[in-house]
Amino acid sequence: MSTIIGQTIGNYRVEAVVGSGGMGQVYRARHIHLDRPAAIKIMHEALASDRGFQARFRQEAKAIAALRHPNIVEVFEFGEQDGRFYLVLELLEDGSLRALLQRYASTQQSWSLTLGLDLARQAADALAYAHSFGMVHRDIKPDNMLLSQMRQTGRLSENYQLKVTDFGLARLAEGSAMTATGAAMGTPAYMSPEQCQGIDLDGRSDIYALGVVLYEVMTGYLPFAAKNISEAVYKHVHAAPPPPRHVKADVPEAVEAIILRCLAKRPDERYATAAELSHALKQVLRVEAPHLFEATALVAPVLPQMPALGLAAGLIEPPAPAQQATVAEPPTNGAAPNFVSLPSNSSLPRLQVRDATGRLLQSVELSGAGLTIGRLPSNSVVLDADGVSRHHLRVDWDGSKASLIDAGSNNGTWLRDKRLQPQVSQAWDWREVVRVGPFWLRLEPPKTDTVAHGGNLSPSLLATNVSPEYITDIKGSGRIGVAVDADSLQLTPGQPAIVRVTLVNLGNTVDHLSITVEGVPDEWVDEPVIPTQLNPGMQAVVSIKVLVPRVPQSKAGDYPVLVRARSRENPAESGKARARWRVLPFNETKLTLAPAKVRGRITATYQLTLTNAGNNPTTYQLSAADEEQTLGFAFVPESVPLEPGLAAEIALTATGKRRWFGVALQRPFKVTAVPARKEEPLAADALFIHLALIPLWLPPILLALLLALCFALYSLLFRPPEFVGPVTFNPPNPQPGQRVTVVWDVKNAQTITLRPEGLPEVTGVKPDARQFVFQNGFPREAKVVVVANGRFGTTDTETANLTVIAPTPTIAPTPTPTPEPNAPTGTFSVEPLEIQLGQQVNLNWAVTGADRVVIEQFGDVPLQGQRQDAPQQTTTYRLSATGPGGKTFEAVQEVRVIDTAATARAQQQADQAATQVALA
Repeated sequence: MSTIIGQTIGNYRVEAVVGSGGMGQVYRARHIHLDRPAAIKIMHEALASDRGFQARFRQEAKAIAALRHPNIVEVFEFGEQDGRFYLVLELLEDGSLRALLQRYASTQQSWSLTLGLDLARQAADALAYAHSFGMVHRDIKPDNMLLSQMRQTGRLSENYQLKVTDFGLARLAEGSAMTATGAAMGTPAYMSPEQCQGIDLDGRSDIYALGVVLYEVMTGYLPFAAKNISEAVYKHVHAAPPPPRHVKADVPEAVEAIILRCLAKRPDERYATAAELSHALKQVLRVEAPHLFEATALVAPVLPQMPALGLAAGLIEPPAPAQQATVAEPPTNGAAPNFVSLPSNSSLPRLQVRDATGRLLQSVELSGAGLTIGRLPSNSVVLDADGVSRHHLRVDWDGSKASLIDAGSNNGTWLRDKRLQPQVSQAWDWREVVRVGPFWLRLEPPKTDTVAHGGNLSPSLLATNVSPEYITDIKGSGRIGVAVDADSLQLTPGQPAIVRVTLVNLGNTVDHLSITVEGVPDEWVDEPVIPTQLNPGMQAVVSIKVLVPRVPQSKAGDYPVLVRARSRENPAESGKARARWRVLPFNETKLTLAPAKVRGRITATYQLTLTNAGNNPTTYQLSAADEEQTLGFAFVPESVPLEPGLAAEIALTATGKRRWFGVALQRPFKVTAVPARKEEPLAADALFIHLALIPLWLPPILLALLLALCFALYSLLFRPPEFVGPVTFNPPNPQPGQRVTVVWDVKNAQTITLRPEGLPEVTGVKPDARQFVFQNGFPREAKVVVVANGRFGTTDTETANLTVIAPTPTIAPTPTPTPEPNAPTGTFSVEPLEIQLGQQVNLNWAVTGADRVVIEQFGDVPLQGQRQDAPQQTTTYRLSATGPGGKTFEAVQEVRVIDTAATARAQQQADQAATQVALA
């Protein structure tokens, strides 16, 4: 990827390679318009070619870019160009926490535990903010904690601003080919037990990883020594970490308790939130600060080689190069070696420690807290050699002069060839040599102009006497004086500022003063956690870091503030100083448009969302334009006033000219939101797919429909009637006089005419009836002509011949006797006389001159009528009519019922019987 140096990615020109990691290559770049430096992380090709990664990149990168916190590396933009997926990040050039650990451990230089705790607190604040948005880092380690050196401060805990980077990248790589290597899923030395086991993670996994980092910072070692990944995973899940105080005895108990709670195997036994961890670290800083300010040596752990990092201001000066110091021959007869004054810009005296050969061993600043010298690791300066007692010597500094107190050492402390009296304070002048065992000590004065003007003083580190004329400028309660270096201060959101406060003890007793700032949110101000100790008549300068978050809630404007110093001995007593802080406006607007593409024939409707993410009220004027100038636009409303942090939804209607015919046309246009103040306008692109009123595919379809309609009309109006199939009869072979049904199927007919031979013509029959019944049947064979009558006189004729079969007589009908005068007469018929089982028969009768008519199967019946019956066996139907005077008329008809199934069964049984006989 080094070939991209000199190329432009997005708005940034690539200048040089910065480094490489498991996810990608990092380059230094510069904005081509703003001339702003930045870091560009270009993802490895193995990731960029993974489709799963590509699908997650935009969503995850957008979530990462939304994180805005002073302790999180800002993401300026992200995107894809020529197949390269990249993130543009804030550039921090002061290295990482890993580099800082490497630097101090490898050179055996002093490391302030207060600095380590404060850096862990800043990391916890960053995690608390990210976790509130549901973002889990998954790869917390010193390499992902970048540092920005705060060169204006004198406090150890404020020398660096820590910023966590690579949020979301471990999650972004999940499911990719790189996951199998572990590179994208976290670093084994810092992975939580649940991460090692592949269990779902929450913010408590990051708390565990931060506990590992804090363990490493406090002791110089990782909690688990492992030769390979599997061993590291096993120890994270099953092994208990060695207590930090067993590794390094001067780790405070409260710090050890915090570390061990972070490293609990079960997530519910750790701190519930990173904010809770940050609060615990702040409490320890307040309680344990007198011990934590003592500098202790940090044993070098086995760490990978990292680039060297420049030392932070106010920590420790590196040993002088050989060409700047003249090393004398080893002295004889106890003579002191030659001391060379080392250059210094510090406001504090500096203690040099050399061996008998004149080799510089240590160079340590002397603060108001003093230094202890001895053989035990708990001392500020550790001299582990024969002739040095466990607690040998104490050096004090009151802001103007230094003094020595021998702690009752066995071999004594020697000044001007005289042994100091135990537990007796002895003044120590500049550049006087003191002997402690085989070591020689000399005190170098602070920078002259710095002391003279009281500049660069740190709380509890340097105190000076107060001149009488200065007291008149100090405001307070009469015993506590407070002054700020500037009555007014301009604050840029997202950029830290330093406020210097001078404290004066105007009373006659020693006091400890704590500073608070009233009038602005607490989270803006990082106040000193250690009370400032002041002797009567002494003054000290305290530095306060002010960082206004770059969020809409940090509204622009003037804030009257009150800087208050409160006595620890008498909390009701305080001094105060007033100031006015002005938060400068910053403008940040977000414009989104949805949907980005709309289809319409005349109009299309869109929804715009305008968000004021700045801290200043702004009014936006909306407009839109297309290159062809064929569209009209209407916004509701056109002018949008927005308070900081608020969003508004605006309806946009795009209107095009009426088009009768044609294909769909794509009409891109741009929506612009112009702020009332002089800011760059915002723009969003959209697309109107302009459809014709009559699309090209519609006329052919309409023509086809018209032809189909014409054909249908023709078929309906002009097509002649047509019989479908022959005309049939039911039953096909009736008996004389049996009811006959004529059946037909015809199309396009209006009426049906039937012309039966020997019977009257039947007209006007509806064709949909499909049949006509001749109730009295036909006496003999006949020809039936069926005529289908259509529109406009069209006809179609179908002729069918009916065959009438005389019935086979079974029982001769009873001859009708010649009626006597006044005897009943009539007719009685049953058809057919031979049926299959289940078939129906029709009974018809007509009797005259009778008072009562009875059919044996039905009882009393009318004089004339018809019935249907389905006999189950051969049945005789008998009709009896009784007339006046007892005269009667009778008629009998027998119907033979044939059971085909029974006959078949009988035949089968007969066949079986015959078969059995034959076998026998």
